[in-house]
Amino acid sequence: MVNAMPDVVPALQQWTGGVGEVRLAADLRISVSPDDASALRVAADQLCADLKDLTGWTVSTVVASEPQPRDIALELDAAADVGPTAVAAAEGYRLDTTDGVHITSRTPTGVFWGTRSLLQMLVRQNPGEVTLPVGLNDNAFGGPGGDWSKAQSAFRLAGLGLNGATPTISTSANPGPHSS
Repeated sequence: MVNAMPDVVPALQQWTGGVGEVRLAADLRISVSPDDASALRVAADQLCADLKDLTGWTVSTVVASEPQPRDIALELDAAADVGPTAVAAAEGYRLDTTDGVHITSRTPTGVFWGTRSLLQMLVRQNPGEVTLPVGLNDNAFGGPGGDWSKAQSAFRLAGLGLNGATPTISTSANPGPHSS
């Protein structure tokens, strides 16, 4: 069965569900390229802290030219297809788990918002199991509510009682075309 669109705030703008899963493990790392390390340090450090709150794991950030299969890769790409609007260009992102976990945006702000969606998916999909059904998400902040208040998504995950749970990310080996 194809994975359904995860329930996150703001709602995902595009979703291509897949089949299968990627299991996060205690040796998880946050990977950033040498070119992006300085710009993505804040987002990477915050994601490490939030994953510790969520899982109890001590997650580190590594600077690497190529992410390892078990890494969450944070990436900047000035040509990333994140949507046609100015808001999308500044804050849109792609979250892709078809080959590892990659969050890509044109800006550090977009990468940060991608990490917020990833964390919401981990806690909201199957509470207790922390399962994340993911294929390909292109969140371009379009549609109803477009540029909503960022304060709504910049929540912390401390105190959710999930320490010790093993997060699972469901994914697709072949995502196919985007869908809305």
